[in-house]
Amino acid sequence: MDTKQQGAERVAQKYLKAWQRKSYAAMLTLAQPTWREAVKTPKTNLKVMHELYSLKAFNIQNAIPLSDIAIDIVTELTYILSGKLISKTHTLRIVCELGPFQPSENGKWFVNPLSTFTNRGAT
Repeated sequence: MDTKQQGAERVAQKYLKAWQRKSYAAMLTLAQPTWREAVKTPKTNLKVMHELYSLKAFNIQNAIPLSDIAIDIVTELTYILSGKLISKTHTLRIVCELGPFQPSENGKWFVNPLSTFTNRGAT
């Protein structure tokens, strides 16, 4: 794994650990700037999107480079939803940006929060 993939994986791990702790403020700092700029209340949106899922464990399985600025991180998530323990593969999209609407390979890695539930490329 090259350093770009390692960096993207580290951001995914931090985001998922913050989700486990229900630390929406920490998740917000790791959320894609373009997404943060596009929604009115990003912290509230993060909470609403994630609070129903009580994340218990995660296991990063694979990193799939899409381009110099996007990597999909395939992750097995184990969470409680409506009282049921569920283990399912999800794909987090990690994007490199300098700021909102500024994708760049010279930027920093961030999680696109919507990708957490998309299951794109997951089985």
